Amino acid sequence: MCSSYLQEAQKAEADIVVAPEYCVPWSVIEDIIGGRFRPREGALWALGCESIKPKDLRNLAQKTQKSHETVRLIHEQFDAKQEAQKSYIDPLVYVFWCKDSAEKAVLCFLVQFKTTPCRDEGHIELKSLYLGNKVYKFNEGINNISLLSIICSDAFDFRNELVEQHHRNSLILHIQLNQKPGHQDYTSYRTHLFSVGSRSNTEVLCVNWARGVKWKEENGEEHDWRDIGGSAWYLPLPKFNATDQDIDACHKQGLYHSFIGKHWHGFFLNYSPHLALIRKQKVFSAERQALVQPIAPEVLARLRWDIAASEWVTEAPDDGFIKAVNDYADLLGPLPPLCQASPLAVERALELLEGPDGNMVSWYKASELQALTVDSEESIRRVTVHQESDLRRAGVKFRRRRLRHAQTAISLTRQSVPWPPAVLDLAQGFRFTWLRTEPHRNVESLHGAGLATLVYLGEDPEMYLIETIYAKISKALIGEKFQRIFAREPDPLKAAEQADHARDRLCVVFKRDNRIEIFRPSTYASITHPGGTSPVNIAGVFE
Repeated sequence: MCSSYLQEAQKAEADIVVAPEYCVPWSVIEDIIGGRFRPREGALWALGCESIKPKDLRNLAQKTQKSHETVRLIHEQFDAKQEAQKSYIDPLVYVFWCKDSAEKAVLCFLVQFKTTPCRDEGHIELKSLYLGNKVYKFNEGINNISLLSIICSDAFDFRNELVEQHHRNSLILHIQLNQKPGHQDYTSYRTHLFSVGSRSNTEVLCVNWARGVKWKEENGEEHDWRDIGGSAWYLPLPKFNATDQDIDACHKQGLYHSFIGKHWHGFFLNYSPHLALIRKQKVFSAERQALVQPIAPEVLARLRWDIAASEWVTEAPDDGFIKAVNDYADLLGPLPPLCQASPLAVERALELLEGPDGNMVSWYKASELQALTVDSEESIRRVTVHQESDLRRAGVKFRRRRLRHAQTAISLTRQSVPWPPAVLDLAQGFRFTWLRTEPHRNVESLHGAGLATLVYLGEDPEMYLIETIYAKISKALIGEKFQRIFAREPDPLKAAEQADHARDRLCVVFKRDNRIEIFRPSTYASITHPGGTSPVNIAGVFE
């Protein structure tokens, strides 16, 4: 599998090739040394390799130097005391072409040792891992793109001062075999980086093992590691425009976008085992930055390993959404087709169902959606991305709650609801929808009566919340309709009268004393437009 992976990379002439910690067998490294496949000149392969004993690595380096004039395997000198006490190395092997002092091409294998042991249950690394003391950095200097790598728990010692010293114009690789890659001990360096590097040319690529990992005890008993995954590419905000088209396109390619705080993008890779060939913009360009237009990452190929055929084959990514919705029978009909058309449409329809926070004029922008933000756990909230299943994780809790909420709302058609006359058709059935041309609508009647806005506020919401949400959405609906009408009807009073009907198909539902109620303000039936009042502020009494 690893050999074929590198052959695919060679065929694609990939600039950077990365494999996670403890992944690549040394037999594959020996095949590269022997010339079976090699990187092109200018490319860099960063391969997390299986563990190896210090003496075996030393012997391989000596053998390579004797038998291959133009190949060198380089590593830091071993400490005799530590070598006597520790039994293995956790190595990252860089493979690249360089020049010797005589300008002769040399294929270099530069071995970087892990420097900090992880905190595994059996203390295996603490007891047995030989630790290095060097981390290599490529191309450091003004107007260069630099690169450095950390190996899993090296993150513990990648402290703030090192982050500040090394993050500019850099791609930072973080390879892992980590069951909990979102744990704060492993992400703290990124937390600091996100605060100091939001306007820098800095990117981070984390490559972890996929789901389905098993570990085996000495007695042969096997155990599953759940929800491993967690591979992601992180970009500062200016590097990606985050258009709907780009976010949805990335989603369908197995790159799931979310915002990390206010200043970074995270593209989380699908959790299933796969090979991804990704084309993306350079980390840094020496050109004037005003001329460098942000371009979305693009997955050129996504392949899975076919064990029976012993080859990589094309596979479409499974975001897990259908599996998640299977637990909510009423959602199986309406939501999957909407997700197929646009995953973002699902997120927006369900967000409006709860009454969105913030500015009602722009609540549906990707950067303002609660579903598209992740917290310190880096746990994806998006309903349309069901990769994790651990119910303790923040993202799992969020989307489970949101799906339950949508299930309850769509089941209102089977309950005694005092639907207002303007939306009485919803009692006969509706489906969730979202259109950019009608951004404040989230449901569509199944009987041809058109779009409507349904907000379900659950059990016993405070009256202040009910009134505020109704007022905010009313104002947004009327304002948006007014702008469209005013474009063809220049009389503002006539435009305001027509726009006022936009809120007729707004329905705010909640439960009080175990009874379903509909909210309408007391002034709804007799509302007027006093002179001098803005036609788009008609619901302002509740602001």
